[in-house]
Amino acid sequence: MADLKTCADASPEAVARAMHNFSYYLQNPWYRDGWAALIGNGEEPRDFLNVFVQTEPPHLVTIARLDDKVVELGRQRCRAALEKYRDCTEAGIWPAWSDDPIDISLPYWAERQIEQEILHDFDH
Repeated sequence: MADLKTCADASPEAVARAMHNFSYYLQNPWYRDGWAALIGNGEEPRDFLNVFVQTEPPHLVTIARLDDKVVELGRQRCRAALEKYRDCTEAGIWPAWSDDPIDISLPYWAERQIEQEILHDFDH
């Protein structure tokens, strides 16, 4: 089983960061467990590989296999998510940042940027 990913940087360090930042490590146990339940008669596929291909020439490639510890951590996260989904579905209560509308401002830097853009627009 393989999952193809395009990326700007296929170096091993960038692949490891992407595995974490985009939660790609969750796909391994999710797909393997799904395969075992639906297609493999309880048996997982032999292997699961992430294939990272750089979008710019020379289109370098890294083929990555997660170690067993990371796969198990991913499996635990998937199970926890499924349990939370079950609990929310049964209770009819879903997590939110707030039950009421909240007032939001732009980050300080964004307000300054807009103010500068407005000033620049009046100068021209």
